[in-house]
Amino acid sequence: MVVSPPLLYLHFLSYLSHADNQFSSLIPTSFSALSALRHLNLSNNAFNATFPSNLTRLANLQVLDLYNNNMIGNFFRKY
Repeated sequence: MVVSPPLLYLHFLSYLSHADNQFSSLIPTSFSALSALRHLNLSNNAFNATFPSNLTRLANLQVLDLYNNNMIGNFFRKY
């Protein structure tokens, strides 16, 4: 999964959906730059990795939708 660098300049972005794209690679660490993000929808992709710890840096995140992926491992207790 590649995040376009201009996307990272959207510091006030609160909702982001990358649903239904068949992404399979890891969620990039650059997502943690989206500090105002409240809702992240990554559903219906092909992620098959462990829970991305970089998402714990998103202090304002209220909704994380990973429905219909194949995530493995333990989720952090915070979520």
